[in-house]
Amino acid sequence: MTTRTYDRPSGPSSSILGVTLTLGLALACGNSKSNTNDGGTGGAGTGGSGGSGPVTDGGSDAVTSGKIAINGSASPFPGDPETDFTQLSLSIADPVSVLAGQDPLAKQPSFDTSAAVCPGATCAAPFSFTDVPVDTATNTFGLLAILEDLRPGSSDGGVAAKWVRTGTGIANQAQLGAAIASGTLGPRPIFAVSAAFEAGLAQFVAGARAATNGDGITGAPGSLATRGFVLAMILANDTPKPTPVAGATIAPMIAANASKYVVLYPNADFTGVGAATSATGLVLIYPSGTGLAPVGAWLVTPPAGSTATWPAQVVGAQANGAVVLLDVSN
Repeated sequence: MTTRTYDRPSGPSSSILGVTLTLGLALACGNSKSNTNDGGTGGAGTGGSGGSGPVTDGGSDAVTSGKIAINGSASPFPGDPETDFTQLSLSIADPVSVLAGQDPLAKQPSFDTSAAVCPGATCAAPFSFTDVPVDTATNTFGLLAILEDLRPGSSDGGVAAKWVRTGTGIANQAQLGAAIASGTLGPRPIFAVSAAFEAGLAQFVAGARAATNGDGITGAPGSLATRGFVLAMILANDTPKPTPVAGATIAPMIAANASKYVVLYPNADFTGVGAATSATGLVLIYPSGTGLAPVGAWLVTPPAGSTATWPAQVVGAQANGAVVLLDVSN
């Protein structure tokens, strides 16, 4: 998959400053307890085209590969002011293949945003794939859903893109293995980060890190996305939906990687940063310098007095885009 650099709106944006994030999550992919079919409505995809079914590892009863159905809905990231989902494409990909520039496993060129599907001002645009080929031996980091704005840039006679290229993790390897066995993965929520939201985040970072000159984030629109960043939500595995956790922290399991990233915990109203998550559970992570940032396992430390645990999550930032991580407790 080719990485694109997007044209940005001119002038600074404060679209997210003073905004309190609200969550309406269906199911987050980081939950290691959610290893079985979690209510997806898509048909079983294990048969696939041409009669190919699940494949075992050559002797054991474990199913390691097959074709599955994947479904869910796409929404703006909580608090994002943009609502226009036209001209957005969706790809299902292996994170490693994305870094290598390889083709996705499946792709749809657009969403149905008609009044019948999205009757209000905002829309949780549904998506559904059948017969997506997956293999736990190959997709070792799970699966990533990538939203990409197809608007041509100004150099092509078009207008500035409304959305930053955004990836959301939709399955870890354990969930992928369960999906291969059941034939279905879903419903999965995925999120898009707009150029306006990124511009506000860039300003926020520049202000919060003024003493270090923003670590190279100038505050200009696009300066954070050019570096690449992660929006992580630390969530508790509550019923019926995951809920944000205040007072948690997240860090790389490999200590040497800690200096390669900046980790910020924005206040709920974006008036500053704290030492741990606010009531929104939000964490903003970005590489401390330019160049290829290390991809590795990160682990949540729970709030004081909490006995909750979180599974290790593979975290990494890719230049010219955003990654959304929904990290749900066990």
